[in-house]
Amino acid sequence: AAGAGGGGGGTSGLKKQSYKITGDPHCPDGAPNSAVKMTCSRSNFRAAGWKEEDFRKPIVTIAAPYSNSMPCNNQFRDLADILAEEIERLGGKAHLAITPVISDGQTQGTKAMRYSLVSREVITDCIELMHEGYCADAIISLGGCDKSVPAA
Repeated sequence: AAGAGGGGGGTSGLKKQSYKITGDPHCPDGAPNSAVKMTCSRSNFRAAGWKEEDFRKPIVTIAAPYSNSMPCNNQFRDLADILAEEIERLGGKAHLAITPVISDGQTQGTKAMRYSLVSREVITDCIELMHEGYCADAIISLGGCDKSVPAA
């Protein structure tokens, strides 16, 4: 089966939640979540580079706790970009959720340790905020350390 955006991955069945933010072309113009009612949202997506066909694709969040300062997560930006390319190839619309991440090993014995201890909750909150805030249809989470694995 062809994907929602013409790709070959069969993603068309995933598009359920994101109509709430991209507009549902099946709704009458004045109805809640119609494409007309979501014009402001759609204009912002267009300003970010979306094309008309992207509004019919399921939005897939890629949650990537990332820092270029620690070895267990410093490759996640590159991995997120690879995943985004694959999601797009398969007919979805990738939505990156890059979160902060703090290392116990690097902050151990310093005042900065107090930030590491709460970072799991912050990572989780960031992922939820980006996924739910954009009414995404699916999520892929990356994790690579004792903070990002349980959080993601």
